[in-house]
Amino acid sequence: MPDTPPIPSPKPRRVRWLVVLLAAVVGALLVDGNRIRPTGPAEGLGLNGAILPSRPAGSIRLATYNIRRGLGQDNRRDMDRTAQALTHFDLIGLNEVGPNQAQTLGEKLKQNWLYAPTEVRWWHEDFGNGLLSRVSISHWTRTPLPTGDGGCRNYVLLEMPFGSETLSVIVTHLGRSLGKERQREIVFDRFLSLPTPAVLMGDMNATASELQITRLLAAPGVIDALRSLNGPDRPGRIDWIFLRGLHATAAGMTDNGASDHPMVWAEIERAATDH
Repeated sequence: MPDTPPIPSPKPRRVRWLVVLLAAVVGALLVDGNRIRPTGPAEGLGLNGAILPSRPAGSIRLATYNIRRGLGQDNRRDMDRTAQALTHFDLIGLNEVGPNQAQTLGEKLKQNWLYAPTEVRWWHEDFGNGLLSRVSISHWTRTPLPTGDGGCRNYVLLEMPFGSETLSVIVTHLGRSLGKERQREIVFDRFLSLPTPAVLMGDMNATASELQITRLLAAPGVIDALRSLNGPDRPGRIDWIFLRGLHATAAGMTDNGASDHPMVWAEIERAATDH
């Protein structure tokens, strides 16, 4: 039989081009996946979860907590420790929430939950705000804010029954550098435009000495729930619960090391003079 001619091997140049093309595709995917994109607006009726919510009769316990993705002051991630800081509250606003963490906390605390992501990375919703509630939420909207400091921001507006009225609550986490003034302007103006009773809470990345906070507290009817009862508090505090048409019957800060932020909380009821 005649000898079978050898099969020619690919030319070295062709192999090199294939390697270069593959590397370019992989590189493009890595660049695209690592790019942070803002999420869009959204809205819904009620929250996620199977807990039967109650209807507040005119008093509610609120908390706001930047959970730092569950990473504590010891740089150890422990969602059980985060949950321990959040017991005994009716409505909780969360900042710096990772995927599935709002659901995890909701299930641990037996509360309904909402994840309100601010950004998409690696083609999935990666980071943002969250809500936990054992009380009824009738409607919510998620509104993106202008991007400023490299991260994406939003605010969530809740509407919920409160006695014979509707309570509006804004939960947000604002920027700390480029674009922060515009973000604060949008959120503070929205808060001031809401009918009373209304709450604004979250990590504002702004202290009491900053002009926009000073102006907000000087607006008619606006109070800081924490200082309205306790006077001067921790210097440099940037986590706030602002009230309109409401007053706090109790308020405080707690810190169990579950985050690099304290949790700020308040028990609120309708201000009698605002009826």
